[in-house]
Amino acid sequence: MLAHFDKAEMTRRTWIPAVLLGMLLVWGCKEKQYLVGYYNWDKFQKECHWDTFVDQKYEPKASWMDSLSTLKGRNPVQVQLFLGCYCGDSKKWVPRFYKLMPDLPVAGVEIISVDTTKKDEKNLAAMAKVEKIPTFIFLDGSTEIGRIVEKPKKGRLEKNLYRILKKEG
Repeated sequence: MLAHFDKAEMTRRTWIPAVLLGMLLVWGCKEKQYLVGYYNWDKFQKECHWDTFVDQKYEPKASWMDSLSTLKGRNPVQVQLFLGCYCGDSKKWVPRFYKLMPDLPVAGVEIISVDTTKKDEKNLAAMAKVEKIPTFIFLDGSTEIGRIVEKPKKGRLEKNLYRILKKEG
């Protein structure tokens, strides 16, 4: 026997499952949201699930590491690092930078995670004119001494870092 439903009953019967489906989609996609905010490296790795990301193939070039070691006595600089959890270049270059960190005259790194439109809550990316990520901005006090945008220019990361950091001091 077929049940006869009026229009209002049909609307209720379709509306409730539609709302539940919508709620499930929003809840299910919550894990996939872009990470936007301000972090230290450990917290960023955990929140972005980069704690298991390791670039096994990357080996710094010894000659450039020797050059970087000559900068150890210099006044350390600050780094503003704009990146995205979703960004392939960030996933490639940021862990490499952190692998080199113990050999760099860097006092600290401020990590600013942006969305796909390169925006953050404090508008720091816009003030720094960030157009691509990752962007590493090296600061001596409040003065910018250099930046690496998206990937190192013409050569290795170590070479680019040396050329920027030797300017300081």
